[in-house]
Amino acid sequence: MRALLKNFSVTYHQFIFFCVHLIILRFLGISYSGEIAYVAAITGVVAVIVSMRWDIEILVRSITNAKESFQKGFVTILLLTGSILFLSFLGIIIFDLDDYNFLILSGCFVAMNELMCSSFFKRGKIYVYSLLRSLPAVFLLILAMWGFSPVLTWLLSFVFTAIVSLVILNFSYAEIFTGIMRIKVKKLGLKEKFFPTMSTLVSALFFVFWVILLKIKAGEEAAGIWANSIRIFNSPLTFLVVAISPFILSKVGESEEVSKKIKNYLSFWFFLSPVILITIFLVIFYGEDIFDIFLANNIEVNAFIFLQIFIVGVIQSFITLSQGVFQSISRTKFLTLVLLIGQLMGFYLLIFSKESLLSEFILQIVLISSLCCLTLIIGMIYFYLIDNKRKEGNKYD
Repeated sequence: MRALLKNFSVTYHQFIFFCVHLIILRFLGISYSGEIAYVAAITGVVAVIVSMRWDIEILVRSITNAKESFQKGFVTILLLTGSILFLSFLGIIIFDLDDYNFLILSGCFVAMNELMCSSFFKRGKIYVYSLLRSLPAVFLLILAMWGFSPVLTWLLSFVFTAIVSLVILNFSYAEIFTGIMRIKVKKLGLKEKFFPTMSTLVSALFFVFWVILLKIKAGEEAAGIWANSIRIFNSPLTFLVVAISPFILSKVGESEEVSKKIKNYLSFWFFLSPVILITIFLVIFYGEDIFDIFLANNIEVNAFIFLQIFIVGVIQSFITLSQGVFQSISRTKFLTLVLLIGQLMGFYLLIFSKESLLSEFILQIVLISSLCCLTLIIGMIYFYLIDNKRKEGNKYD
């Protein structure tokens, strides 16, 4: 029972963030909430770039190599953040660009927190891991209610969390910082980590780009409707996926045959189909009433828009989980290519679309997301059939 509670505590922070965002939506409005979603999207992308995924490297490597991975990750984040900030200052001076330094700094502290959380998780400090994952949400709520701007609220939330993380890490595992300043840039292996980082970046961009697109083209309110609609209506499915996915991915990993891996994954989504269908029913008939519960001021949004956003949220969950499957069958390049094409379609909308209506943008996003999802499913079926054909050939031989 204690082990089960310890494992479940890994997901505590998601529930806390969920509640905090709904409180902010209720008391500070849809525009403030939309700006928070936009800032979170931008800084998430920055965090992937400056961390070069050293936080993942800590988790997948042995405990004896975790210290080296942490130190390289720490130096990488400082080096790349400094370089990006320098280029940002040049852009301000030469081209009179807007100052995005707060967003860059936020990405740096998000990446730093991810790095330290991975270190605690690797060492089995699950409760500390959960605490540090939850702290940004607590600071976010306090600072937002105190009247800080969304950008500054997000930045300070992760600055304060990083300070707490550093103090705890220094007291519990001080030797992890020993020799960190002697690491040479040449030994960071940034060239080797470029393509894995780009693959992760493409995947991350596919999920957060729509928030950025809506904010730029349709405003903070549109971004807030999008982010909170997914947060409210997709939460039952999201919590189920988070709870069950480790077991499914473990089962996928244990299967040696490609066809069995794909069959297990698609069977999982067939198992989830009743939850999806029930949510669709609720969104169609009660979506507007449910959304209004969390708003201080009612906003006129058609239930069909909520339904489309829910569908995109389901597709995002499907694609997120499918990354483990494609990695397991050594087809990550196929996934990256499909998502990259989808992203290019999104950039086309950003640059050339003259639409400013929320409904028009969401319809286009649904079409792009559905096309990418359908392509991935067709790809899975193709790889499934190839594996079956190979097995039949081996049997015949």
